[in-house]
Amino acid sequence: MKNWVFILIFCTPLSYALAKNIVLTIDDFPMGDGPLYSLEERTDLYLKALEKQDCSAVFFCIGSHCKEEISLSCLSKLSDKGHEIANHSMNHWHLSSITLKDFEKEIKETENLLKPYSTFKKWFRYPFLDYGNQFLLGGSTRKTVQGFELLKHLQYKDAYVTINTFDWHLNERLKKSIAQGRQVNYDKLKEVYLSLINDWTDFYLELFDTHLKKEFTHTFLLHANDLNALYLEDILVLLKAKGLNFVKGEEAFEKNELSKLVSPSQRTQLMSKKPKTLDIKAIDEILEKGNVFTR
Repeated sequence: MKNWVFILIFCTPLSYALAKNIVLTIDDFPMGDGPLYSLEERTDLYLKALEKQDCSAVFFCIGSHCKEEISLSCLSKLSDKGHEIANHSMNHWHLSSITLKDFEKEIKETENLLKPYSTFKKWFRYPFLDYGNQFLLGGSTRKTVQGFELLKHLQYKDAYVTINTFDWHLNERLKKSIAQGRQVNYDKLKEVYLSLINDWTDFYLELFDTHLKKEFTHTFLLHANDLNALYLEDILVLLKAKGLNFVKGEEAFEKNELSKLVSPSQRTQLMSKKPKTLDIKAIDEILEKGNVFTR
């Protein structure tokens, strides 16, 4: 009963009369063993949550992580259950900081590792969501254009993100606290995390509704870490309660309705807007105020 009250409270402000389609995407698979779960345990927990909520996911894989036997076994588990597997580069480097020749190599080498799996799709998720235009890292508008041209030449689709999260930072705080021997209040961590997920989701849905005023398939970004092994099912329940309908990746990346509404550069500019809580300092303050990690 307590969980349902929590969901109703957080979903009331922005529940949607018409269900919006959304694709769940999980980046950086397969991560190595964490402080709470091994890679295999974590994968099994993802699969359990996805099956229980009748949800499909796209796992964006880093090629350099896909060479050990346990990693290949976990990839097989995902594929056998019908979850799509896609390309997240070989070494997870910023496009802005590498050459286009190296960028092409990153994509091709990872594809060679993933293409034996029946659910492999030629969808590319840019590491760090860096489209090659981060000037301080050596990027440029020209490199962004060239990067998209290269993807098209290699017959890849851009695996865009419309709902960004900082789950990676909460996971780092969790890992650090465990390593330091601090006490973790997992109930409070769950409450804080779901509250942030709710805030981030509402912000981006309203942002795109306001600027585009047309429906398309959204994509939700998470990472393959221990934090989401703990709370993936809770996230799915929360998002469903908000009126979001989970669909397979092809609904976003093959149909790609978003590209008909906004150019990649316009989308990048739009995504530069972010909620106040999508910020490391803001998250740390919330965690401290909530006494999530204590000595």
